[in-house]
Amino acid sequence: FPARPAVKTDLPDGLLSALCSDITPKGIYKSRDYMLVYEKEVDVKQISPDFMALDKIADVFGVIVTAPGDEVDFVSRYFSPGASIPEDPVTGSTHCTLIPYWAEQLGKNELQADQISTRKGKLWCFNKDDRVLISGVHALSNDTNIPCVIQTAGVKLDQFNINLPDRNSFLSSKQISQLKYRIYNVAYHLRLIVSIGIKLLPLVSTIFRSPPKIPGPFYNTLTLKKNFFTTTECLHLHSIPPTLFPLSGSSPYSIYLGPFIDESSVHHATNDLVEWVQSKPKHSIIYVAFGSSAQIRSNKMKSLIDGVMEFLLHTPTASVLFAFRKDNYNNYQKIRGEMKNDEYQRILSDEQRCRVESSFVPQKWILQQNSVSLFISHCGMGSVGEGLYFQKPILCLPICTDQFLNAMAIDHTGVGASLFIPPTLWQSLLRPDGFHHYTFLASEVTSKLFTMWENTTYVKEVQMMSLKMKHAGGVKRGVEEIEFFVNVHGDLHRYMPFSNTLAFYQRYMLDLILVCIVLPIVIIFYLAQKFCRSNMKNKID
Repeated sequence: FPARPAVKTDLPDGLLSALCSDITPKGIYKSRDYMLVYEKEVDVKQISPDFMALDKIADVFGVIVTAPGDEVDFVSRYFSPGASIPEDPVTGSTHCTLIPYWAEQLGKNELQADQISTRKGKLWCFNKDDRVLISGVHALSNDTNIPCVIQTAGVKLDQFNINLPDRNSFLSSKQISQLKYRIYNVAYHLRLIVSIGIKLLPLVSTIFRSPPKIPGPFYNTLTLKKNFFTTTECLHLHSIPPTLFPLSGSSPYSIYLGPFIDESSVHHATNDLVEWVQSKPKHSIIYVAFGSSAQIRSNKMKSLIDGVMEFLLHTPTASVLFAFRKDNYNNYQKIRGEMKNDEYQRILSDEQRCRVESSFVPQKWILQQNSVSLFISHCGMGSVGEGLYFQKPILCLPICTDQFLNAMAIDHTGVGASLFIPPTLWQSLLRPDGFHHYTFLASEVTSKLFTMWENTTYVKEVQMMSLKMKHAGGVKRGVEEIEFFVNVHGDLHRYMPFSNTLAFYQRYMLDLILVCIVLPIVIIFYLAQKFCRSNMKNKID
C-alpha cells in the first residue's frame, strides 16, 4: 500500500472526552485519520469511546490510538463511527500511517503489530520507501491449518451457471423456468463471456507479473500455480435467505445462518432521537436511510423528498425519520432550500412529523421498534438483512453494485417494492451496465407508499421471511459451525451430498443417455439401414 505518514497537529475539541479517557496522549498526529500516541499498551486497552459523541466531532473521519506493545513493536485500535464502523477489528489502511511512524521511532523497517480490538489481529509490517507491506494469517488458518471461514451477507451467484439468472440480466427465478427466458439467459451469458474475454486479453501479461515478488507469509500461497490449479474449500456463512436468491445447489461448505444479530445486545443510549422514536404510535414512522457511503443524485433526492412529503400531507398519523450522511445530508439541505411548496416546507419544519439525522444512528435498534412501519433503503446487503429480520417491508432505491439485484429480489418475493424499474431484456442484452442512471417521479414514491402503508400482504410476507431468518440460528449456530469446521480440520467432503460427488457427465446422466438412448437409436438406425439395403439388393437380384 502507499504509505500515508501523519504530521503533528492540535487535539480537536471534544475528542478526549469522546474517547472517555483521562490519560493525555504524548503525541497528536493527522493524516486521513487522527492518530493519538500513548505511553503504554494498557492506556490503549482501557479506552472506551462514546461513539455517538465521537461521530459528532467535525473533521474527524476516524481515530487511531496507538502505543508501544508489551510483546510486539506496537499496538493500535481504530474507531470510525463516521463510516458506520464503531471499532474495526483489524484495519489495513490505518497501518499505512502507523508503520512509517513506528519505523522512524524504533529505527527499524520490519515490525510486528497487534490490533487489540475485541477480536484482535496480528500483523507483520514492512516499511519500504514510500510503500508499506502488510501481511497476516487468519487465526483459524494459522491454528488449524484450514483454508478460511468467510461470513458474508449474500451468496455469490455462479456467473456461468445457465440454470441461474445472471445478476445483470434481471430475470427472476420464476422466469428462468420458462423456455424463452432460458434461451435469453444463454445468450446473455455468451455475451458476458465474450465481453470479459475481450477485456482480459490485454491484461494477460499483467496477470502473470502479479504474484508477489517479496517473500512473506503468503508468498507461496499466491503463486499462479496455486491460484489456477489448486482447489481450496472455505466455509461460507451467509445471512440472506435462499428465498431471495436461487442457489446453484447444496454444499456443506455453504451454510445459511440468517443475519448475525443478537437481539439481546441491541441497545441504545437515551437521547433526543430515542425519545422521539419511542413517543410515536405503533406503525407510524417511515425510516429512510442509505448507509454511510452511497450517494444519491440530486434528481432522485428531490423526487424522494417530494414524494414522502406528499404522502405525509395526506396521512396525518405518519411521520418520517431521515438518516442522511455526509454528501446526502448536504444534498438534502440544498433541495430543501430550493423547495417552493409551502405545505412541504411546513411538514419539514415540524419536528414531530419529520426528523433529520446527519450523524450515526442506531439502525438495528430503530428497526426493532414497533413504531417503525416502513424502511426506505438503498438495499445494501446489511440493511436488507436487518430490515427483513425486524419485519419491516422495504421500499428500495438502489444506487450501485448488488443493490439492484437485491431490489428486484425484494420486489419479486413480495417483502417490499422497488422504485427501480429494470430495462427491457433487449436493452439489458445490448447494454448490461446501462441501468444505473434510472429515474423515478415523486408521484411514484407517493403511490408506492400508499400501496405499502399498513398493507397486510407485505406484512405477512415479511413476517414469514423474518421467521425463516430467525430459525436459521444466527450467531449461536455460526459459532457451532465454525467450531465443527475446526474440529474436522476443514475437511467437509465426507458430508458432501452424493450428487455433488458425481462427475459432470454422471450428474447430468450423460453416460446413461448415451448408453440407454443414443446407442440403441444408433444401433436401430444402423440395423434398419442395413435391412433396407438388403431388401433393395434382393429386389435388384
